[in-house]
Amino acid sequence: LVHALLYGVHQEAVAFSEGRGNQEVSIRLNSSMVDHCICALGTVMYGSDSKSEDNNVDYDVCEAISQAMSNSTQIVPRARMAQLMHERATDHLRLAMQTMLERGWVPDAHPSERVGTVARAWYASVQGNEIGAMPLCAVCITSRLNFLVVQLPEEMGNVDTKKVLSDMRVLCWRDLRYLKKVIVAPRMRQFMGLWWMLKEYSANEVLIFENSTRRRVFQEALQIVPGDTRQTNPNGTSREDAGLRCQQGGIPAYPIAQEVCDSFEMTSKKDRGPDVNIISITCVRSQHSGATNTWGCGTVTARNGGGSASGSQANQVELLILSTDTVCIITMQSFLLQYAKYNDAEYLVSPDGTQCQYQDSDSEDEAVQNFSKEKHLHSESLSKMTAVRNSPWQFSSLQGVWFLAEAESKARLQFGKDVEEILFTSDGERQRFRRQLAAALAHTEHRDRDAGHAQWSVMPSDKTNLNEVQKHAKGLHSEGKQVSVLGDVVRRPQ
Repeated sequence: LVHALLYGVHQEAVAFSEGRGNQEVSIRLNSSMVDHCICALGTVMYGSDSKSEDNNVDYDVCEAISQAMSNSTQIVPRARMAQLMHERATDHLRLAMQTMLERGWVPDAHPSERVGTVARAWYASVQGNEIGAMPLCAVCITSRLNFLVVQLPEEMGNVDTKKVLSDMRVLCWRDLRYLKKVIVAPRMRQFMGLWWMLKEYSANEVLIFENSTRRRVFQEALQIVPGDTRQTNPNGTSREDAGLRCQQGGIPAYPIAQEVCDSFEMTSKKDRGPDVNIISITCVRSQHSGATNTWGCGTVTARNGGGSASGSQANQVELLILSTDTVCIITMQSFLLQYAKYNDAEYLVSPDGTQCQYQDSDSEDEAVQNFSKEKHLHSESLSKMTAVRNSPWQFSSLQGVWFLAEAESKARLQFGKDVEEILFTSDGERQRFRRQLAAALAHTEHRDRDAGHAQWSVMPSDKTNLNEVQKHAKGLHSEGKQVSVLGDVVRRPQ
């Protein structure tokens, strides 16, 4: 796992600085391998953590990574290593959640219950126009197929979970047999909607995962959950109906309402710009200081010299929308309001709410789609979501893009003279955005090739100012060194 990880991150780092021709698919699968290696290593490092030094592999893993980082022939990005440490800390949440089960902090938990699949996600309950708080939580599926949500302390980071166990609070504990439907959005890989039919009422909830790989594992775990026969098939026996549901693939998945997709595209479209199609929607952390917390916790103040406020901005998230013509950032609350309005119980039982066969795989094609009027039948009667930071920004005003070689997963985009910094929740999501942005720019470049626009160049640089980067590129040209063109790095549009 360590060698596969180190090989993958090196290939990923040089992928956009070397002219590889039509190998965008290989880059995508390579990044997927890195994400899976990181999740697997985090689990192995947790599973081997014991009092016996013979079973603990933490030192060996860290030593191998340290040697690779000191080797000048191999590139080991700090952001990917920070992601590994963060995923290791996520797996260590199992210990705290297991302790809560054993101490009886979770009502109706069986004495033999064990924590299974675990992940970090922002969790919210949505009912009509009422949007609940959206704290960062640890979510898990137990060995007896129960769903547990535990709110994490603010500014927890990667600290020892034993020290903050008393600050963790159970928000939700439910039998997964009552989970009737899962809502998915192929262009929004960190999102999962849950629709419950409980004994006395229904519940609509949203999970936004820090890492799309964890979300995929979580959704795969839902495929072994049997159904609740008392409400779905009163004429059949529990064993028969449960077995039938397992054969059909566990919890059925349904697509997000088309009205929500149309609202995304309306919001991303520039007033005088062309119609757009959504390429991807990524969860990013809020970057503005003094922001008003949209989850009912008062005003949030950024940490500029210590201290933290209720509803800390580190736990606030926004949605980064990449379309065929623009980049846009919207508030999470405006999305949840649209989601609650159109993904209600009436939609789920309507002909539009048909079950979909969605297989989340990194081998799927991520080519830029052409705009189709047939998919936007509801756009005229919809309202836009709330865009922030003066977005959307068009590609025509994009001057430069930096993917910073720091421990935090950051990117900077310069539109005209304004520089926007984006902080991703995971480096795996940043790498996906990087790949999709490159494909979108190559598509735009190919579409506008007759307009005489300059080509995009890809190069490693320690410069953070656009003018300095341009001087650096000219210097390389004058020395006779080749600078990769974006169209040669990603697959050319057909």
